[in-house]
Amino acid sequence: MQKNINYALFILLMVTFWACSNGSGKKQLDSSAAAYAGPPYTVQLEEFVNPNLPSLHAYIQAVYQDKIVMMGGRRNGLHTNYSFKDELYNDSIFVINTNNWASPETWAVKKMSVYSISAGNLNLEQLEANNAQFFTEDSVLYIVGGMLGDTVIHKKPEAKHSSPYITAITLPALINAVNNGVKLPSGSIRQAKNAQLAVTGGELELIGNTVKLVFGWNFGKDELYTHQIRSFTYTDDGKTLRISPVTVCATCWDKVPDTTSSETTGYFRRRDGSMSAMIDPANGEEFLMYYAGVFKDGGKRTPFDNPVWIGTDDAKELDFTMRSNVYTCKVVPLYSPSRKQSYATLLGGMTNTTYTGAAGNLPVLLTKENTRDAPTVPFSNQITTLMIDEQHQYSQYLLPDSFPLTKVPYAFKDTTALPANSVTYNGTGSELMWTLPASKGRMPGGVVNYDDFIKANPQGGIIGYLHGGILSTVDSAFGFGKNAKQDKLTRASNRIFAVKVVPLKE
Repeated sequence: MQKNINYALFILLMVTFWACSNGSGKKQLDSSAAAYAGPPYTVQLEEFVNPNLPSLHAYIQAVYQDKIVMMGGRRNGLHTNYSFKDELYNDSIFVINTNNWASPETWAVKKMSVYSISAGNLNLEQLEANNAQFFTEDSVLYIVGGMLGDTVIHKKPEAKHSSPYITAITLPALINAVNNGVKLPSGSIRQAKNAQLAVTGGELELIGNTVKLVFGWNFGKDELYTHQIRSFTYTDDGKTLRISPVTVCATCWDKVPDTTSSETTGYFRRRDGSMSAMIDPANGEEFLMYYAGVFKDGGKRTPFDNPVWIGTDDAKELDFTMRSNVYTCKVVPLYSPSRKQSYATLLGGMTNTTYTGAAGNLPVLLTKENTRDAPTVPFSNQITTLMIDEQHQYSQYLLPDSFPLTKVPYAFKDTTALPANSVTYNGTGSELMWTLPASKGRMPGGVVNYDDFIKANPQGGIIGYLHGGILSTVDSAFGFGKNAKQDKLTRASNRIFAVKVVPLKE
């Protein structure tokens, strides 16, 4: 393949190549090529078709035993203004019954309207929020912030805003209510309010028992970015939910004049990035890594291209340039104690550069020489792995596998259905339902112990299922302006993929 090939043709050829190698019974790749020093694995996606699954992006999800809970998010495709319409919110709570994760084509789906929940004194608008932050602890789903449009739950008129609540939901009770059409028991939903939780498009993880609410913005009248990494702890006895005062460490903010500043620059002025727990290969300690995000310099559609290392009580922007997967997508973090290397595999989303080299059967190191800057922030099917060694040297590799061609036709608003076996762009706003238990390779923070996982799965295995997100027929729909045009090019997806970590042959 020649360098500097036409971008659209290149993407088509690359996706077709990756898709053709993306079926069942794939061979392990040979990593014995001279001088190869990249990650010891690839990630492959195997699609299953289940038309009953909801089409959603930027939603809230939790896994409890063999059940998946989904709520909130959007039912339409890409937006470039924030004039959200109530009818495009997802106002249903879905429970996907996986029958112990067997045969995703047969998973049964039950749903319940958010409006059917007796709210009492609680504000339940978060249950249909877009781009909320959330986490699951034991059998409880916790939701923080999230974006609400011009009308919200129970049709009460509200100005657009970010929710200032943290809401706790007991998952067994919710699942029983949805599956059996019964009311939630009293106390199954608990709530606390704090203005500093009014964040949309941030990321959230725990380090120990401390919640880290990272970047994002207060979507509303002023649309202000937080510029901050906010920390708090919580207590929840199943009856009452309380949080500690929210703190910001000395290196965890941009030093803008105050938290209501409209400052449009700063290295922490970020939202809609990705984040995961990681293990420091130098000492085995847990930290968080925030990958890129948008938008730099006042919303010029210029993404950040460098990660942020977040410790227990510090944060720093790294002097390393990412060359793909800079917008919100799901991350598979892994750590190899024997190699003293950490890995973060990013699944699709959007990119900031185009790879101009030739395709191969090994992960390819992305460099300044084999990539060129992409216009705006185009959608991408690329799967890349960011690697960190014991000396804290960073590198990013383009994997030979990508999102496969569609298995079924997809309809778009006011247009002819897209036929099966088409190239679409995926991963933006998707969710990953983890199925790998701690006893088979998951470490604190959800990091996969690569050595233990491959010992138990010599040919590789499934770590979870990727669902939903924005499905686009074009690499970039930003230039088309009106949402009506974008609805003809993008839509919410119900595609679901088994996510497989497959070792390279050595």
